[in-house]
Amino acid sequence: MWRIGLPLLFAQFAVEMAACNFTDPVAGCSSIANGSTTDPVLLVHELTKHCPTKCDCLRRLDGTTVHVNCSNRNLSALPRDLPELPDTRTKYKLDFSNNRRLRRLEHRDYFAYTSILDVSNSGVDDIRSWKEIVKIPYVNLSGNNISSLPRSVESLEITGQLNLENNPWHCSCDSEWMSDWTESLGKRLIGKVLCRSPSRLRRKNIRKLSEEELCVDVAGEAVKKSVAICLAFVGGVFSVLLLAGVVAFRLRVQLYARWKIHPFDRDECHGEGMDFDVFLCVSSDDDDAHGRSIRSLLQDKGYRVWYPEHDVTPGENVLQSTGHVIEHSKRTVCLLTEQFLSR
Repeated sequence: MWRIGLPLLFAQFAVEMAACNFTDPVAGCSSIANGSTTDPVLLVHELTKHCPTKCDCLRRLDGTTVHVNCSNRNLSALPRDLPELPDTRTKYKLDFSNNRRLRRLEHRDYFAYTSILDVSNSGVDDIRSWKEIVKIPYVNLSGNNISSLPRSVESLEITGQLNLENNPWHCSCDSEWMSDWTESLGKRLIGKVLCRSPSRLRRKNIRKLSEEELCVDVAGEAVKKSVAICLAFVGGVFSVLLLAGVVAFRLRVQLYARWKIHPFDRDECHGEGMDFDVFLCVSSDDDDAHGRSIRSLLQDKGYRVWYPEHDVTPGENVLQSTGHVIEHSKRTVCLLTEQFLSR
């Protein structure tokens, strides 16, 4: 009777499952839609009670797992209720992958009875149930938007496997602890935790990074040091040039005399029909003492000098003549004395 009953049981399941056209979504076993499966371990039964909307819920007939397939169902939050487990030895295998609107993982009672949690390729960036999640034997969080972990995770005991690759990890001095933590996980950590930012650490495995690499931007510090050296050099050169300019200005007369430099000895009024090179303006009180000696010195050098005390024609309007001479002289030289200023 047993030999006759078992084939009939398989045939019944095959007919019943052919209409469902389901596959094992988490374990990845072959389809049973064609009814060709004869291994009772692979046979599944569809569950509808408490199954989340738009999801597929299947139970293995060997009673070891209940599969919940919510992959690519546009979820924005994890379902709160799942089909009940028949006994304590049965575990959930949950597939919540490919849900880009799913951003937060919060506490769910069924995490305590889950053997596989797949939330890969979703939009998760906020996880508030690490204490529960790390107790699940296999957790897949790859391909999400996780950029950092709370340091409290370091103190949690992780006995299963955890997949954290393909997330935009930000590596900095604050994440220094993750280097030792990921190293301590060994094979329990699946894949690599690669830095996405900053750019100097992009594509580097945080497990391989030292404290100096995480906390110090070596290249950036080198650039800053180079810039500081260049600025110091430029500042030093500018200071030297400025000091040299001040000294040269203060000693300009001595330098002109020593090197026979005459910066004003050039004709600035060429072609303007000037009658005199110099209009010498001196107080009449300084005429005998200084004015005539300066006039003689300039004339000895070949300059055409107009000197009021000497060149004013008797009976000529002095103010009118002086104004005309000033306009037709290349330069005006005034001897500034107390007598000149008191006039």
